[in-house]
Amino acid sequence: RFGPARISACEQAWALILAAAKRLPQGDQGARQGRWREPGAIPTLLYGQRIGLVGLGDIGSRMDAVAQAFGMEVVTWSPHMTMARAASRDATAVSFDELLQTCKVISVHLVASDATRHLFNAQRFEQMRADAIFVNTSHASLVDEAALVDALKKGQPGAAALDVFAAEPLAADNPLLHAPNLVLSPHVGFA
Repeated sequence: RFGPARISACEQAWALILAAAKRLPQGDQGARQGRWREPGAIPTLLYGQRIGLVGLGDIGSRMDAVAQAFGMEVVTWSPHMTMARAASRDATAVSFDELLQTCKVISVHLVASDATRHLFNAQRFEQMRADAIFVNTSHASLVDEAALVDALKKGQPGAAALDVFAAEPLAADNPLLHAPNLVLSPHVGFA
């Protein structure tokens, strides 16, 4: 049912979630520089946390299965989500506001359209938990990148991870390269 590209996208999203939750880039850099278990660097436990899947198509459904294996509570939203459709995948349909306000992890798996352009903007980032992890492996147009950089500087959400960008490859002066608590991968989720 799931082709290689969809499987790869799911695996990349989970790699980014785990890298952000477990603070792998910071841990790798610290260990290489002789810093060991710095204060505030202890990773997050995903078990028992709530994950919000924005989109529950083929990739979102696969994300759901992995989240269930991690022992996470799965909620979902999309413009056309129904309670029955969510329940058929062992998820709970919630409002977009509830998903943003209550989820530890928010992972995006929507189709891009004019209606979803910059769906994730300054207002949406302000609604997220301060310890939330925002992940986009779907489409760059869904995210206002400048608003994400500002939000990360303010600490809400607490971390983010991206595999897709408005301009690829990233230019040397792209503000994303200097945003705090942001894990970047070079659009390899489809591979």
